Amino acid sequence: MYDVDLDVYGAEAFIAPEKAFGAWTGALIVRGGYVGSDEGDYSYAGLEAVFGRSLSDSLDLEGFVRVEAADEKTFASRIDGGSVTESSAQGAGVGLRLVARH
Repeated sequence: MYDVDLDVYGAEAFIAPEKAFGAWTGALIVRGGYVGSDEGDYSYAGLEAVFGRSLSDSLDLEGFVRVEAADEKTFASRIDGGSVTESSAQGAGVGLRLVARH
């Protein structure tokens, strides 16, 4: 893949087995990748657990827990006034997301 806005390229491989629990679906995503640019490159690996369900034909609700690590400080660990002021080589997130499709 190539990002024309950031002028970076990369590749990611992942496996994401899913299991249905009635109307709910759970998935465990294991990923690893590489990102390169003129300013440097880095590798990363991560694990994400997702639990969700369809709300309609075009809308899903998902909860997730995600952890990742990279060999460079690529994660925003402190943001002040809309600017990243501190970075880390590890990151974690927990959240809810609505996924719309058509």
